[in-house]
Amino acid sequence: MKKINSTREIKENTLIRVYKKGFGYSLLTTVENTEFILICRCDRLFADVIQKGDTLECYLWLHQVSSYEFTTSVVGTMVNDIPLVILSHTDNVIRNPERRCLKAEVDIPLTFFTFSVEDSEKNFYTEETTLTNGTIRELSDRKAIITCDFDPAQDYMLKGHMILDETRIDIICKIESVQRDNNTTKLIVSFVGLNDDERNLIMNYVFSTYRE
Repeated sequence: MKKINSTREIKENTLIRVYKKGFGYSLLTTVENTEFILICRCDRLFADVIQKGDTLECYLWLHQVSSYEFTTSVVGTMVNDIPLVILSHTDNVIRNPERRCLKAEVDIPLTFFTFSVEDSEKNFYTEETTLTNGTIRELSDRKAIITCDFDPAQDYMLKGHMILDETRIDIICKIESVQRDNNTTKLIVSFVGLNDDERNLIMNYVFSTYRE
């Protein structure tokens, strides 16, 4: 896929995450891209607070390519059955070789078990695993920080599930660091094998916490 040099080159059905000062982050989906304006679908809450002339900081990530950031202004809104926001075009698009890794402080229950790579087949297909309850304290679409009262080996893997906005996500993680403080253990883990839908769910959840 070629590099994007202008917002005129953004395709329809592209997800754009935008930041408005005083509100926070919201998610837009491009509906139509003309020579003069970019029309996007948005949620009704966002449509109710934005006004013509507002400045938006925008971010999009193209899978396996790169991320892009740009600033644009609101031309107007249309609030019918589907709320729409109309944005002005810009040729000042900044390309980054990697996507931004935004993280949020959270409090998400997590049920999991750990296993070594050598014993993975035994742990997946027998009932010898011991489930542990923990809490995700920090979350991004790449890593998480988990607290628990369990003390695994640092070179182990972790398999569990979490609930984001009533959606269950099964996760497999590599335990990168184990930090012990009195009776609490803090695990720093990196996600392994997330598909695009799961990654987007996590990113949407993280961005949703940034409402001001």
